Amino acid sequence: MISLGYLAGFVDGEGYLALARIPRSNRAPEFCVRLVVYNTDLEILLQIQRSWGGTISSVGQRKSGWKPSHALIWTNAAASEMVRHLLPHLRIKTTQARLLLDYQDDVARRPRDRDERGRLLPLPMSEQHRQEELFQRIKALNTRDPQVRKRQRLAQAVGAGTRRVAPSYVAGLVDGEGSLMITKSESQRDGLVQYRARITVANTDKRVLEDVQRFYGGILVSQGPRKAGWNPGYLLVWSDGMAEEFLASIRPHLRIKQAQARLLAEFLRHKSVTV
Repeated sequence: MISLGYLAGFVDGEGYLALARIPRSNRAPEFCVRLVVYNTDLEILLQIQRSWGGTISSVGQRKSGWKPSHALIWTNAAASEMVRHLLPHLRIKTTQARLLLDYQDDVARRPRDRDERGRLLPLPMSEQHRQEELFQRIKALNTRDPQVRKRQRLAQAVGAGTRRVAPSYVAGLVDGEGSLMITKSESQRDGLVQYRARITVANTDKRVLEDVQRFYGGILVSQGPRKAGWNPGYLLVWSDGMAEEFLASIRPHLRIKQAQARLLAEFLRHKSVTV
């Protein structure tokens, strides 16, 4: 069973919460609550599906030579139910989640009329404007524009920082946005080769990495945007002794990177008795 804590970390790292606009010919568009989790590891999406439902779709390769990607999708009532379950555990996408739930609750309070053939009748113009406004707000929250994202982060409540970050959540974040590795370096002075354990988690939301750092340590590093117009990135890094303690906390909850974690733990044990 995939825990909600783990899934929330995975959604914060690899998920997309949105209000999809569905065009209709000769009438106003309809809107659909949508929750999507992307990954190249089909097995983890199948595990999540067995625990929480959803529909799996193939996305294909984003670039030539890359692994094909897959998407696990929930829509409308199923998406709203999942978002409601996840909301207490989310840390990055809480605003999108709350807006989607407000929208779904409003839809439930205002049942739609249908014609004699059972087709939904158009909403009043005031309701159409309201839904379009909400669509634009959520779209803005999902933008990559660095200035917009900066204003959003400043406007959000600080309360999440006082909430303990569960190891299952961090494991989901590491599975989605992390790397577990053994680095190799050679001393320029004597040519000796050194190997070090290294765990990293990357994200453009500095605040969530600061929350993780507060409870699990690590060194927070600022990185420039990967592409022009993108948000600056941040990297939370653990190495050697820090990595060993951190790995012990999250290893029982990892799923995608369990094999890497096992090899890294083996390396750290070997290093502890040979150094």
